[in-house]
Amino acid sequence: LVWALPVVVLISCATALIEHTHVKDYVIWSIEPSMKRIGLEAIDIVPVLEGFGCNAAAVVQADHQCHICTKERCMSLISFGSSCSYQIGATLSIMNTAHVSWLFMPYLLMVFLGGILHNYLWQSRMRRIRLGSQSEMHFYVTQPPAHIVRPLQWPSWQKLGQQITDQIKMFLY
Repeated sequence: LVWALPVVVLISCATALIEHTHVKDYVIWSIEPSMKRIGLEAIDIVPVLEGFGCNAAAVVQADHQCHICTKERCMSLISFGSSCSYQIGATLSIMNTAHVSWLFMPYLLMVFLGGILHNYLWQSRMRRIRLGSQSEMHFYVTQPPAHIVRPLQWPSWQKLGQQITDQIKMFLY
């Protein structure tokens, strides 16, 4: 609780804030081409980022949030490409003791790239098994699609607080 609860609280606050202000829609739209290149939908970035707080909670969220066609790849990226807060703390402690704290960001990058490489290799294998079924890639050039052109807004503090409370309760449960 001492180690993970603050991380869960901060991630819950950030997630709720970007959802209630509609920033999430624009972020998802802007990273869609990059996420398609690694075999995921843009919405899958939320559980992947939450994996840096708690892998178990992120996998549970991926099970509920990710599209059925990308669920396995998203869970795989969380497992292999997200260092949870326990791993991050332990690794940073070891690097700090060895006086090489500057290696922390390259470490996180290597873990994430390793997860992407794992997904690529797994995806290639699955593609061969499915006999060449290919997913269609969409790239938005200038404007977001009509379904996300919602104006940015101030969040409802009551709804924001309720979502944060629910996420913290889910973690504690």
